[in-house]
Amino acid sequence: VWHHFANRGGAGAHGAGDGWPNLGVVQSPGGTPSPSVERTESVFPLLVEAYALRPGSGGDGRHRGGPGATYALRYEGAAPARLTPTGDGVVVPPPGLAGGQPGAPNAVWIERAGEAVPLHPLSGTVPILPGDLIVHDSAGGGGFGPAAERLAALRQRDLRQGHGPAAEEGSMTDG
Repeated sequence: VWHHFANRGGAGAHGAGDGWPNLGVVQSPGGTPSPSVERTESVFPLLVEAYALRPGSGGDGRHRGGPGATYALRYEGAAPARLTPTGDGVVVPPPGLAGGQPGAPNAVWIERAGEAVPLHPLSGTVPILPGDLIVHDSAGGGGFGPAAERLAALRQRDLRQGHGPAAEEGSMTDG
C-alpha cells in the first residue's frame, strides 16, 4: 500500500501579489510526509519519472496564480495493482478573482500502450498494469485582476520561468 496525496496545487493570486508555486506535499495517511523520491523508489514498485512545477497552469491576471505540479509515477510491479484516484477541481478549475483568469484544473490519467486513459475522482478503483505511467497535473491557482494590467517586467519574468502563455502550449496535458 502506497498513498500519494498530491492534491495541493498552486496558490491563488491576491491583491498584493502572485500566488506561490506549489509542488504540494506528498503525504501518507495521518498527514505525515511520505518518504523521499529515493525512498519511495527503493521500497515500492514505482519509478518517479516527473516531479516538477506545471508550466502555464497559473491563471493569468495583474497577479498570476501560482503554478501547480506534475507528478508522473511508473508502476514497475510484476502483477496488476489497483489505483483509487481522489480529489477535486477536475471539472471546475480554481477561479480567478477581480477579472483574473482561472488556473488550470486538476488532471489525472494513466498512459498505457501509447494511449492516455483519463481518470476522474469518481472513477472508483481502476486496475493499473506493469509499465503504466500514472500522471497527475495538480491545479494552478487563479489569477487576480485583469491580465492587461500585468506589468511588462513581470510578464518577462513569467516567460523566463516558464509560466507564461508560451509555456501553456507545451504543457503535458496538451499531448
